[in-house]
Amino acid sequence: MREFTLDTDTGEVLKVGGDMEITGNLTIYDVLETRSDLIIGSLLANSGNPLRDSFKLIFQGSFWTGTVPDFRQMYLKLIMESATPTYRLGIFNDPGTELVSIKHDGKVGIGTTSPSYTLDVSGSGRFSSDLIVSGKVGIGTTSPSLKLDVAGSGRFTGDLYVVGNLNVTSNLSSVGINTGVIYTDEIIVNRYLKLANGTSP
Repeated sequence: MREFTLDTDTGEVLKVGGDMEITGNLTIYDVLETRSDLIIGSLLANSGNPLRDSFKLIFQGSFWTGTVPDFRQMYLKLIMESATPTYRLGIFNDPGTELVSIKHDGKVGIGTTSPSYTLDVSGSGRFSSDLIVSGKVGIGTTSPSLKLDVAGSGRFTGDLYVVGNLNVTSNLSSVGINTGVIYTDEIIVNRYLKLANGTSP
């Protein structure tokens, strides 16, 4: 193996005016500056290898454990899925688990490599600020027909304000004297209304 070393401390600089091809590993300990495209992985598919993934773009760091440095890394990789073609850009952690997937059609998956929506999360999520949805929200259903469509039970630990009609197609039960339900129009009950004292009109 032959090595080519530049000592930047002494002002040595490598300038390439045309194309440069590296068929092995390129290790950079400082800054890489390019004023044109930087292509990683240009292996050509063939009959023996119809799908050729890109090489990894590795981001590596380390910390000192007291005796030896401990290295950690994350990397990007372009993954070819089929000859359709469909492909995705994956973000991997140190053990090699794909954490985030960006599909060729713009769909983003977190915890899943096959997102079906613009943002597809497999796992828990948290919003510390407002969540504004311009379409419909379905909980327990993938085909909501209303602004908020819940397939299953729901619970409110505070007040429920209805600025319009409250349509109940089944039973409406009250378990407390101060129910916290405030309406400004009317309540429509198709079956019966159970009051706090256990009576029904």
